[in-house]
Amino acid sequence: MLMPSSRILTLLFLLFVVPTSWSQSANDAPYSTDLANALKESERHNDIWFAGWTAFYSTSIALNGYLASEADEEGDRYDARVSTITSSLGLAGTLWAYYGDPLDYAGAKSQLVNNGNLEPARTIAGRQQYIQSWENRVPGLIVNTLAGLAIGVSDDRPRDGALRFAVGMLVNEARIRTRPTRVRDQMQGWESASIRLDRHSALRIAYNWHLTGRGVIFRARF
Repeated sequence: MLMPSSRILTLLFLLFVVPTSWSQSANDAPYSTDLANALKESERHNDIWFAGWTAFYSTSIALNGYLASEADEEGDRYDARVSTITSSLGLAGTLWAYYGDPLDYAGAKSQLVNNGNLEPARTIAGRQQYIQSWENRVPGLIVNTLAGLAIGVSDDRPRDGALRFAVGMLVNEARIRTRPTRVRDQMQGWESASIRLDRHSALRIAYNWHLTGRGVIFRARF
C-alpha cells in the first residue's frame, strides 16, 4: 500500500512523464457517466432481484404449506413444515432488504449528476460490498444449520438433514450473489490521496489509470 506522499509522487510522474488522457471534473469525466449508468442499472437490477426472490419464496411457502398437511409420508410433512419456516424467514429478509433497509440509487444518481456529489454513491458501493461479504452470510448459515439439525437430529434423519442444509445454503448463496454489485465494481480500482494546502484544509484527489495501446489513461476527480 502506497503512503500518501508516494501516491502524490506517482501522480506527478504519470502527469509529466507518461502520455495520458486527463479528466478533472467529476461531472464531465467518463467515470461520472459510467457511475451514473451503474446506479441506474443497479436500481433496475434491484427491482428484478426483489420481484424474483419474492415470487420464489412466496411459491415455496404456498407449496410447502400444502405439503405440510397433505403429503403422504410423515417425513415429507415434517420437511415441508421446516421449509415453510425457512422460506418465511427468507421472504422476510428479502422484504427487509428492499423496504426496510433500502439503497437509494435514484437519490445517489441525482446527487452525482446534479451536484457532482460522490458520497451517496460511495455509501452504496460500501453497502454492496458488505452484502457480498461473509458477515452477511452468517444469518443464512444459522437458519440452515437449525433447519438441518431439526431434520437430522430431532427427526433422526441425518442424511436428509445434511441435504436440507446443503440446499438451503445454495439458495442463500444464490440470493446474495444475484444482488446488484455494479456500483461497487465501478468504484473499485480508484485510490485516493490528500494534498494538504494549509493547516486547516486539504485537497483530496481520487485517481486511477490503465494501459492502452496509446499509453496510459489517467483519470482523477477532486
